[in-house]
Amino acid sequence: MGRVTCTRVVLTVLVLGAFTASLFAQGSPFGDAPITPARGGSTTGSGDSRPVAAPTASPAAAAGETGWVRQDMGQKSGSTIVIARDNVNIRSGPGTTFAVRQVAALGTVFPLLGTQDGWYRISLKTAPEPSNPASEEEIAAAQNAFLSAYKVYTQAALKGGRTSAAAQKALAGFKSSYAAYKAVVKGSQDLKDIRAGAAKVDKVVISKTDFTSTVYSNGKIVRIFPIAYGANPDGLNKKGEGDSRTPEGTFKIVNKAKNPTYKGIPGGVPNNPLGTRWMGLNTWSGSIGMHGTSAPASIGSRASHGCVRMYTADAEELFDLVRVGTPVIIQPVKAE
Repeated sequence: MGRVTCTRVVLTVLVLGAFTASLFAQGSPFGDAPITPARGGSTTGSGDSRPVAAPTASPAAAAGETGWVRQDMGQKSGSTIVIARDNVNIRSGPGTTFAVRQVAALGTVFPLLGTQDGWYRISLKTAPEPSNPASEEEIAAAQNAFLSAYKVYTQAALKGGRTSAAAQKALAGFKSSYAAYKAVVKGSQDLKDIRAGAAKVDKVVISKTDFTSTVYSNGKIVRIFPIAYGANPDGLNKKGEGDSRTPEGTFKIVNKAKNPTYKGIPGGVPNNPLGTRWMGLNTWSGSIGMHGTSAPASIGSRASHGCVRMYTADAEELFDLVRVGTPVIIQPVKAE
């Protein structure tokens, strides 16, 4: 099929659930494009806009176990807060002058301790999973709300670009509804069964039309992830090296890697274009795969050089669900 001319990426391969000692050269989905650090790294996440008054003491939890998140960066759900943006800074006090304690991914859930000056005070001990699994009705409702809002965003981004007024207007709704869906589906019994080895993933279906990656187990949908794929504007099947298209067809996962390195960038750091997980497919000499990203703003658009990008936290979740050999079906864009 010809030599792939992408930049070489060295990955540590995980085969059949165990790491091997060998390294392999992995074609990069980013070609020769320069790498720039992602917005929202370990100290520059969302939630930095204005300083406010110093926090008052509270006996609810020890100071070292609490953090503060700006209210427009999360949404209240009962006695918890669900992070509703990408890479949100959790600070030591209610203001941007306070130190960053950690960076939280979209959909992370924290116990709510209180509020002050437009900030939520949270426990840094992430909320435990509910003892009772979410009902199928609850998951379906959250899933439908997410997909509806996501479609508005992706269509606006296709028409006018991600920075268009329409896309930006729809972005908050998509992220908020997806965060809510992530929080609900986390308690799914189907996902718990897969993680426990009582069930397995049948297949992963990637829809170029919907910008989604859908996980099936026992013949039904158990998880849907938002994605980005090849940047070529036509969105069609990959035809040649460097055409920035994502291939279509039925493939399988042939290798998995944690914290892959990229052009000397260490694995797992915020500006690594592959995020923290790689799941390679048997297509185009192994240069195409599903992975995290240092550019979360690209999710929901055509943006890569052929790979399937995911939010890094989502890639970590999918990585734990699938195995080497799991079928991956990439569907073409549906004609209107």
